[in-house]
Amino acid sequence: HLAPRRLRLGKAIGMPILEIGQSILAGCKRSTHLARVYTLTGIKELDESHTDVSTGQHVDDVSNLAVGRNEDELVGRAVRYAVHFARIMKKLRMTISGKSMVVPATKAALRIAKHLQNIASP
Repeated sequence: HLAPRRLRLGKAIGMPILEIGQSILAGCKRSTHLARVYTLTGIKELDESHTDVSTGQHVDDVSNLAVGRNEDELVGRAVRYAVHFARIMKKLRMTISGKSMVVPATKAALRIAKHLQNIASP
């Protein structure tokens, strides 16, 4: 959606918001379908390139499950997948939500988070 917007609260309508980027409007019944179609090629590329990580595409989210025989294998798979995912999203000119995060509940998750933090830093 690229059109200008107005915020509405009850019967009050705000001034037009003209400076906008490309985004999905909350409540748009077609936007999640369009986003899934737009990202489908990249998701298929991830799925074919990372047969050791399963990819899930949900209504408005993408998830992955990496499993390894040991911590080093798990960390390697998860980091390679995350880097590839970020590269695909950048190519599609999509941003990854600030809500996306790794919660380091295990030593392996802490290592993954540190790897990804180092990659994301300038």
